[in-house]
Amino acid sequence: MGLFDRKPKVSVEEFCRHYYDDYLFSPNPVSQSLGHENVGQIILEPYYKSLVEADPSFEKIGQAKFEEEMTAVRVELFGLAWMLKFQQGDAPIQQTVFTHRYLRETGRFEIWVIGYEYNRILAQSTVVSKDGHQQDGRAGRASVAFTNYMRSGIFEDWVKKSGINSTCLTEYDEEHAECIARAANRLMVDMKRGDCIAVKLLAAKVAERLGYDPSSPRCGEVLFRLGAFIYGFYEGAKEAIKDC
Repeated sequence: MGLFDRKPKVSVEEFCRHYYDDYLFSPNPVSQSLGHENVGQIILEPYYKSLVEADPSFEKIGQAKFEEEMTAVRVELFGLAWMLKFQQGDAPIQQTVFTHRYLRETGRFEIWVIGYEYNRILAQSTVVSKDGHQQDGRAGRASVAFTNYMRSGIFEDWVKKSGINSTCLTEYDEEHAECIARAANRLMVDMKRGDCIAVKLLAAKVAERLGYDPSSPRCGEVLFRLGAFIYGFYEGAKEAIKDC
């Protein structure tokens, strides 16, 4: 079976629900006994403390705000890991559609809204240089054109297979198309690129959205730690679906 024919061994919904329920949002007795709503908060607490240790001014941001933002990052990284394993077929769309529905049904839709920012940053990371700027010259323009061509092509293919009527979109069609667009944006993203640009861009976006002061003398250390946490979550997501 080739790379582009891979399918999950279990249903997409079953696996994703298990992942979200047990690894991100589980309200188990252990988490509640420690004063947390879910397991995800327990996992993120030491990361928050580490950032406060790196720069005491980070404490002004607040742990709850940090946890919400990083949870959105974790959800997007799970989608990216899923996309890179199941690059074609219906699995990437099913995963994203289920995530959209799950977050709405469980009262966590703000996570989906926030996740748009990180999905966009990941898409951008494929067409920028190591300093985060648009690649210059003919090679840069060619890279952008090729990436856009690949993503638009797979988006159109997925839309067609999903039966969406582009001339008369219902609310369901619009939401489904949004999910397809997010999945397509993950195409060609490389978290292991040598210059770590995807990780750096994500870390910078987290800091920006949290209102962290980029002029802080400890900013470099904070961004470094944020990047390490983000990459660790990505590797964790890959490991979780390794045998899926």
